Amino acid sequence: MPTPHPGWRVLVADLLFFAAAFAVVNIIAYLYVVIAGRTLAAAEFGVFNALFGLIAIAGFLGSSVQLAVTQAAALNPGRSGLPALMRATFRIGFPIIALLTCAGLPAASAIGAEPKQVALAGVVVLAMFPGFTAMGFLAGIGRIRAQAGVNLVGAVARIAVLPAVDLERER
Repeated sequence: MPTPHPGWRVLVADLLFFAAAFAVVNIIAYLYVVIAGRTLAAAEFGVFNALFGLIAIAGFLGSSVQLAVTQAAALNPGRSGLPALMRATFRIGFPIIALLTCAGLPAASAIGAEPKQVALAGVVVLAMFPGFTAMGFLAGIGRIRAQAGVNLVGAVARIAVLPAVDLERER
């Protein structure tokens, strides 16, 4: 009987860790929407969902950035490549995100939002892209547990900012 590859245990452990972190991240994402729904007024929640939907669409596009970075990192696994990939992502992403955000400002009222809310959504999208780059890089160099950890920290950070959003609402 053939002996399994010695790295199979590490692969299985990485897979289990990633799956557990992925489950926790998705539960937190669900709780995030539930908490927002329970703390915001109906009209505010409608604006939240509209902007959250736009941010989610940007997230789907960010997945292509993550994939491209994963491929680049896999081809050149040196850890020094991350800063260059971050710069490239910023150089490409910033003008596009800034342009789309500026174009969306006049349309804010169509979804019941204020221009500053659309601008904030643009800032959130801009902040997401370094995360996509880092996650792609970690996947490309085989650091699956670190990638899952970054994802988990991001989910916890989203929940952590909710009290600040609620305080802003009370003003």
